[in-house]
Amino acid sequence: MDWQGAFNIAAGMVGAIMGWLLKTLWLAVDRLRRDLNQLEVSISSNYLKRDDFKESMDRLEAKLDRLAERIFDRLEEKANK
Repeated sequence: MDWQGAFNIAAGMVGAIMGWLLKTLWLAVDRLRRDLNQLEVSISSNYLKRDDFKESMDRLEAKLDRLAERIFDRLEEKANK
């Protein structure tokens, strides 16, 4: 075998390895792109909605108001003694 034949075989092997590597990277990027699209859909449907947050904050504020009233009532009773 002459040098040209050995070079052609080596270049073919390098080309095949590079092609396999590029195909693997392309498929990985495509899979990541699909996963990202799926995540975007999932995030938009599973986030805390503004109305739910407002409802929770209103309940919490009501509980804190009742607690503050109880504390102030007890302080007034102590002050009156």
